[in-house]
Amino acid sequence: MAKRTFHYHASAHALSGQFWRPFQRIIEVQAPSTLPSIGGVGNSRVENFRLDNLVSFKAGYTHVMGSEMEVKDAQGRPRIAHTTQVTSTVEGLNILDVITADRIVGRLTSMHDVEDQDAGGEARIIMIGSRFENFRVAGCEAYVHLHRDLLTLDTFLAVRKLPEKHEFWKLAEETVKAVDPDAKIEKRPPEAHGALLCSLVKEVKFKCLDEGQDVCPGVERHGRHRFHVREFGNVFLGEVYFQHGQKTLTMLRVELGSPNGAGMAVVQALSNGRTWP
Repeated sequence: MAKRTFHYHASAHALSGQFWRPFQRIIEVQAPSTLPSIGGVGNSRVENFRLDNLVSFKAGYTHVMGSEMEVKDAQGRPRIAHTTQVTSTVEGLNILDVITADRIVGRLTSMHDVEDQDAGGEARIIMIGSRFENFRVAGCEAYVHLHRDLLTLDTFLAVRKLPEKHEFWKLAEETVKAVDPDAKIEKRPPEAHGALLCSLVKEVKFKCLDEGQDVCPGVERHGRHRFHVREFGNVFLGEVYFQHGQKTLTMLRVELGSPNGAGMAVVQALSNGRTWP
C-alpha cells in the first residue's frame, strides 16, 4: 500500500480591497499568512495601517499552523490525525468613521482523520472563537450574535444531512437573497462536491440614540447579515463559504456606494487539507 501524505492548506489575511471612486487605489493584502503544504507555523502582523482618512486599523495579524497529533479509536488504538489552526484578527478598525470595531476575530480549527468514517473523508472544521467586539455601525452599538450551532457544524457532509426544515436552510436562503435578490436558490441538499454560502449571524441588535429601541438611523436591514447604510453602502457580516472539506470565513465585507466606490474584505480565513494518494 502506498504511503499517504497529508497536504496542508490554510491561509488568512486581515484586510484587502479596492477603491474605484473618487480615485483608483488597490489596498494590498494586509498581514497575509499561508501554511506550507508540509505543515508548520506562519504569522504576519501589520500595525497602524491607514489609507488616507478612509480606512485604518491599529493592528492586523494572522496566524496559521499545521501539525500531526496522536488520536485513539474506540478500542484505544493510536493513530495519526492532522490538525490545522487559522486565525485572523483586526484591532481598532475604522472605515470612513461609519464602521468601527475594537476587535474582529475569525478563527478556524480543523482535524483530518482519514479513518473517521462519520466525517466522510473530510476534515472537521469549526469556527469557535470567531467574534465581533464593540462593533459599531453609523454610530450605533451593534451586538452581533453568531449562531452557536453553525460555529460547530464541522463538515459539508453534516450540512447535506440536515433535515429539510432545519434552520440552516432558511439562513442560507436569506444569506444568498441578501447578497443577490435575483439569485437562484440551489436545491437541498447540494451535490456532494457543491458549495453553499451562509452567514453565521443569528441576530444583530442595535443600541443608539433612543435607548431601548432596536433601530439605527439611516440603516436598513436586509436579512440577518446585510445592512444598507444610507450614503455609505452595504455591510455584510459573518459569511461562510461551505465546500466539501473546506470553509472560507469572511467576518466583514463592505461594498461602498456614493460618494465613495469600493469593495473590502476584513478578517478572512480559509482552511482545508487532504491526503494523497
